[in-house]
Amino acid sequence: MAPGSALVVTQVVDDGDSERHAATRAGAHIYHQTTAPFVSRTREAIAQWFSGFRPVPPGLVDADAWRLTGNGKRTAPIVAGVGILQDADEQRRTRSGTVGPARPGDGERRNS
Repeated sequence: MAPGSALVVTQVVDDGDSERHAATRAGAHIYHQTTAPFVSRTREAIAQWFSGFRPVPPGLVDADAWRLTGNGKRTAPIVAGVGILQDADEQRRTRSGTVGPARPGDGERRNS
């Protein structure tokens, strides 16, 4: 990927033993028996994919938070995030703490 490219991710998460996550695991078990299985991951594992990327607000959050008219309800254990690939200089500055999140509109695209 070239610097300035966007990584856009939505992913099913399994962060614990709640009923919602138990239902996710049950669904995953069914899909493991098909030719198109899916894998749920922890939020921390997904966050690692954004290493070297500037997060676009609101960051890696429940997918509903990306909706302009989000209802605030978490209807499914899915997270979404967007990151802009940094160039080498920006990555060095980020490691030193001098670069913040991407500005709104800096590679950001929202659909309602």
